[in-house]
Amino acid sequence: MNFETFKEKFLTTEGRLNRLKYFKYLLISIIGFLVVDIALQMPVAIITGDSEGTLITIVNGVAQFAWFMIYLCLVIRRLHDLNRRDLFAFLVLVPLVNLIFEIYLLFFKGTNGFNQYGPDPLL
Repeated sequence: MNFETFKEKFLTTEGRLNRLKYFKYLLISIIGFLVVDIALQMPVAIITGDSEGTLITIVNGVAQFAWFMIYLCLVIRRLHDLNRRDLFAFLVLVPLVNLIFEIYLLFFKGTNGFNQYGPDPLL
């Protein structure tokens, strides 16, 4: 996958994302995060000899921030499919509410046909 394809699928807030693609991209992003995080942490731990040090924490924090930005893009596109505004994406930051919100994103059907965010992704 080249960067343009990656950007088109994971780093845009334009358009809509149906339930299946949302789940698929979310799963890919989580697995990708874990692989990248481990791949970055292992050499740092070997070089520094400290598996829980400050440098590992920084590397982990950067990887988590990058994944969270991807996650927010996916959530916003899924909200667009549900004909909801981007601001609802901040619900992922509210403990317990975020669980209910994620269930909503995963299981509620998007708007049929064209909406203000673009054409139906299933057509």
